[in-house]
Amino acid sequence: MKRIILSVIMIISVVASFAQLYAVGQYAEVSLSGDVNHIYIFGSIDDQTEIHYKSSNPTVYIQWFTYLNGTRTPLTSVSTTSSPSTIDTYFKPQNNTGYIVSVDGKETTFWVYDYSRYLFTSNSFGVSDADSPCEEVSVSLQGVIPEFTYQSPTGRIVLLPRSYELKYTTLSWNGENWENKDTTLNMSVPPLHFQVPVPLTNTAFTLTGDEYARKMNLQPGVIISDEYKTNAVKCKITTLTAARSELNENERPDTTTLSGSAPLEIQFFGNPTPNVRNFLWKIYKDGNLMLTRTTQDHQYNFTESGNYKVKLQVSNNFCTDSAFVDVIISESQIVAPKIFTPNGDGFNDEFRVAYKSIIEFNATIINRWGRVLFKWTDPAKGWDGKINGKPAAEGTYFYIITAKGSDGKIYPLKGHINLLR
Repeated sequence: MKRIILSVIMIISVVASFAQLYAVGQYAEVSLSGDVNHIYIFGSIDDQTEIHYKSSNPTVYIQWFTYLNGTRTPLTSVSTTSSPSTIDTYFKPQNNTGYIVSVDGKETTFWVYDYSRYLFTSNSFGVSDADSPCEEVSVSLQGVIPEFTYQSPTGRIVLLPRSYELKYTTLSWNGENWENKDTTLNMSVPPLHFQVPVPLTNTAFTLTGDEYARKMNLQPGVIISDEYKTNAVKCKITTLTAARSELNENERPDTTTLSGSAPLEIQFFGNPTPNVRNFLWKIYKDGNLMLTRTTQDHQYNFTESGNYKVKLQVSNNFCTDSAFVDVIISESQIVAPKIFTPNGDGFNDEFRVAYKSIIEFNATIINRWGRVLFKWTDPAKGWDGKINGKPAAEGTYFYIITAKGSDGKIYPLKGHINLLR
């Protein structure tokens, strides 16, 4: 059986212009590809239930058969109505019976069920820990679900599955926090025992079915378990980086940065699910463990260039989970300009170095006679071209800079800067 198509027709009142096999009553139809073409599942079979074959060619030769265990028998209880333009043959079907309609030698095969005789009865519905209770739970039904088994014309027995909806609540990460999520799984029954992903919060399980009852708008059976108390844990790492805005720093961090110019001061948040009891943070640099912490959240200032992995493991007495993020600190760089123009136009008004990953910095401006005019220690800042609050004259000035990068590189820079207005 390669393909199953489920459709529902409540009461048939429209007939195709050429030919049509159809039923009267409340039913679900399953179309199959194989030696059985259709399954008709009636909500119940009563005196009004009928199966028809109607054709606009009144001269066709129509035969009806039942079949069982590879043997077919002509069906004698067939009624026929006809007119100059149509022929309609029909009969009242029986539960759990196979039928064949032959129209001028071309056969269509189908099986009929009375759904009211296949209702699920349950004594209990249990949910318990599976062999891997941190990943799965075991759902177990105690009761009877009569199987829909049908035969092919050759006597081959086939099981028609019944799909039940299993519903429960778990937690889902929305990118910022955990929130309740109603989960629905379609379970083929039988078997009566199956495993599903463990919920991250305490929840009852509800089993509702089956799809044939839903398609016929019948009241489906509903079974509710006792509350399952989970031990599962999960965590999600989120971060917040101290941002810097000065434009002369290349690869400067914003609040989402996990790579770039040092120093990177980053807060790490564990975002645990409710059952977490223990936290273990580990920070590795280039594969080597350099730090451990046992708080739910923590903060770290990365001042050395390299590749870091920040890992969190959460646990309780039963389950563990882990997550990690990568942090990359750039190699250092510093470049001094040749000209600046402190004329108040908002462009190049200060003498500033272009840099990244500089963790120590000292700069001095002197004139041609060696007089110290200005000093500063923050590479994001610079000289505005003033001496004691008054604009310096145009000309050439000299700088002496000593700096240290996050990679340990030392920068002794000396040079001249041209002040133009």
